[in-house]
Amino acid sequence: MEFDVFKLTPAWSRKAVRALLPARFVDAARRTIIHVLYERNAGTVLRELKAITFLRRRVLHSRPVLYHLDIHVADHCNMRCRGCSHFSNIAEPALADPEEFSRDLHRLAEVFAGVREIYLLGGEPLLHPDVARFVRIAYECFPHAKTYLFTNSLLVTRMPEEVWTALAETGVVLYCDRYPVEVDNDKIAEMATERGVRLKWTQDRDRFFTIPIDLEGTRDAAESFAACSGVDNCVNLRHGRLYPCARIAYIDIFRERYGIEGLQATDADSISIYGSETPWEIMDFLLSPVPWCRHCDQGSLHWYEWSKGEQSIGQWTDLPGRTSAETGTVESGEVQR
Repeated sequence: MEFDVFKLTPAWSRKAVRALLPARFVDAARRTIIHVLYERNAGTVLRELKAITFLRRRVLHSRPVLYHLDIHVADHCNMRCRGCSHFSNIAEPALADPEEFSRDLHRLAEVFAGVREIYLLGGEPLLHPDVARFVRIAYECFPHAKTYLFTNSLLVTRMPEEVWTALAETGVVLYCDRYPVEVDNDKIAEMATERGVRLKWTQDRDRFFTIPIDLEGTRDAAESFAACSGVDNCVNLRHGRLYPCARIAYIDIFRERYGIEGLQATDADSISIYGSETPWEIMDFLLSPVPWCRHCDQGSLHWYEWSKGEQSIGQWTDLPGRTSAETGTVESGEVQR
């Protein structure tokens, strides 16, 4: 029952419209279409037409379908990319507990009628010695979801055979990122083909966007949340709670690294999947702003050249001098960690 009206037109035509017309005009038109046809958030939470949601909720009395879900297999990473939105470049080594993962995924299967997309990521998921188990649990709980093992590609050619086997037997996609680093892409493709594993690549990427953190929390939470739709509002599951984005879910990594008080996420910024809320109350929560959204300076979203090694707080807080060509919008569904 998923439907995306924007995909009725090819990607090249959408890019052409953005190139020819003022960005504010295009964005305003897009928001108008979303408001008329879709629920409040047509981004990565509930990608259904209003009529379908009404039918599911009010007539059929069935459970909601979550569109996109991110789950860390490992918090840390082996790349240290500047400005990581999951704070994996400054995270201490931390591996997810497969027992907790299984418990939470089985519970989510009770809460939602389905999940369209599941991303097993991090950090770098291939740092987990038991990553094959996570692949199998995800498939067991949501066999009809499009599930991806999302990796920076550096460790793929050294993956244990049990991981290749789990991917091949479940149909979970090996999703490899194309960072500007030396990786034997041909070897990865050859290994995937030999083992019958579905392989997907991101586009070549040397530019990323960042949304500065307002340490004082002076932004309007509702406005920030509305601007985040389809940009960075990927629902994250962590320790039995659902968060509207990775930034909130893992802000403790940032706060503890730099010793900043007042940035912690409270219970009001996430929702338990084990609480008394009904499935639709959980969905309503995910479609609404949370108090922490006041720390996101969505109006200052900007692009930067990819690099690694920087550990300063400024990679998330500074507003560097830039031309208008370096600012802009993000296409809904664009993958970034």
